[in-house]
Amino acid sequence: MGARYQVTGIRAISITHHAYPVCAFSGGRARSSVLGTRPSASIRHRVSGPRYRARSPGSGLGIRPSAVQGWGKGDGTFPRPSSRPEAENRRPDTEFGAQYPVPDTWRNAGLMLRKTRTRGMHPVSCIRVLTLRKSYTPYRERQVMAGSIRKVGVVGCGLMGSGIAHVTAQAGYSVVVREVSPELLEKGRENVRNSIQRWSVRKGQMTEEEGQALVARIQFTTELSPLADCDLVIEAITENMDMKKQLFRELDKICKPEAILASNTSSLCITEMAVVTKRPARFLGLHFFNPVPVMKLVEIIRTDLTAPETVETVLGFVQTLGKTPIRAPDRPGFIVNRLLVPYLLDAVRCLEEGLATPEEIDQAMVLGCGHPMGPFTLLDFVGLDTTYYIAQAMYDEFKDPRYAPPPLLKRMVLAGFHGRKTGRGFYDYTKKEEGGKAG
Repeated sequence: MGARYQVTGIRAISITHHAYPVCAFSGGRARSSVLGTRPSASIRHRVSGPRYRARSPGSGLGIRPSAVQGWGKGDGTFPRPSSRPEAENRRPDTEFGAQYPVPDTWRNAGLMLRKTRTRGMHPVSCIRVLTLRKSYTPYRERQVMAGSIRKVGVVGCGLMGSGIAHVTAQAGYSVVVREVSPELLEKGRENVRNSIQRWSVRKGQMTEEEGQALVARIQFTTELSPLADCDLVIEAITENMDMKKQLFRELDKICKPEAILASNTSSLCITEMAVVTKRPARFLGLHFFNPVPVMKLVEIIRTDLTAPETVETVLGFVQTLGKTPIRAPDRPGFIVNRLLVPYLLDAVRCLEEGLATPEEIDQAMVLGCGHPMGPFTLLDFVGLDTTYYIAQAMYDEFKDPRYAPPPLLKRMVLAGFHGRKTGRGFYDYTKKEEGGKAG
C-alpha cells in the first residue's frame, strides 16, 4: 500500500479523493518533500477526473470525488489568492487531524500537477499543506485493518448477544461467549443454536452439519479470563449503566492493552462507560439490530475520546460481517431509536386512550404505511423492557415528554410481560397454535 501520511496543518482548503489526496499550492511556499518541487515554486493543478464542488470550512477534511471542502463563496467557486492576502502570510489557525495517504496515488485518482508562474483562478486553490507525517490508513485498507481482529469476545448471550456471536462466528472469527451462570450459559448456547438453525440452515446458507460445527467452534464460558486474548470484546448485557460500567472496569484489567472494547447499548452514554477504563481511545459503541443475522445496519458510536484508527478498524470488521456501518453521535437513542422510540410510545398511548386495539393499530400501520410489522408486534419483538429503558434514558437526557414511558408500558414491564422472550407482551405467545393473541 506504500507509505502513509497525516496532514497536521492546513491553511485554507483540504481535498482528498477517497483514499487519494488532491493538493494544490498557489502563490506560496510548499515543502519540497511533499511535492518533489522547489520550495519556492507555485503549483496549480487541473482536474481531469470527476467534477468537484465546495463546502463550508470546518465541516471535516475527508473528501470524496463529489465534494471539496474549504472556504469560498459557497457556490463552488474560490477567490483569487490575491484577494485573500492574509491567507498568504498568517500562520494556520487550527491544527486539523485530517488524514491523507501518500501523494504518489494522485495519478490513480485521475489528477495531474504542473508548475506555473501565474497566480490566476484555479479549479481549487489557496491550499497549503504545512506538515506531513506517517500515520494514516486509507478507506480501501479497511478490510486489511479488520485483519487485526481475529478473536472476538461477546459478553451476554441473550437475544442480541447470541445473534452477534452467530454472525461473527459465521464470518470466520474465533468467538468466546461469556455468561454469568451455567444456567444462563446453557440457555445462551441454545439461543445461538436456534439462531443458526433459523437464519442460516433453513435459509440454505449452510447444512445441518455445518451449523452444528459452527456452534461447536464457539467457546462458551462463565469466566472473564478467556477474553484476555480477544482483539475485540462486545458487551451485550442488560441496559443498566452501573452493571455495564462494572463489567468494563473488569474487562479493562483483563484484556490486552491493544484490545478494543465496545458496547451494544441501544441508548446509554458511551462516553460514561469509556471513562471508567484506561483505554477510552479504544472504546466505542457498536449497536446491532434485532434480529442480528437479518438486519444489515450497525451503528458505530464514536466518543470525543475514541481514536480515528479504532473507528476505521471496527468499520472494517463490521463490513466483513456483511453489515452496513453508519457513524452515529454519542447521544441517547443515537439515530434509529431517536426516531423509532417516539413512534412506539405514541402507539402505546393510543392504546391507553382506547383509540383502537393492538391488532387494529398494527394492521393500520402495515396496510396504511407499508411497514413490515405494526408497532405492537415490533415492541414485543424488541422487548418491552428494552424499549422502556431506552425511553427512560432519552427522557432523562432531553426532558422531552415525547420520550417519557407511558404508564401502561411501565406496568407491563414490572409485571414481567416483556414480549416474545417471556411469552407475553401485547400479544400472548404461549398460545402457539393460534399464533398469539392480544394480551
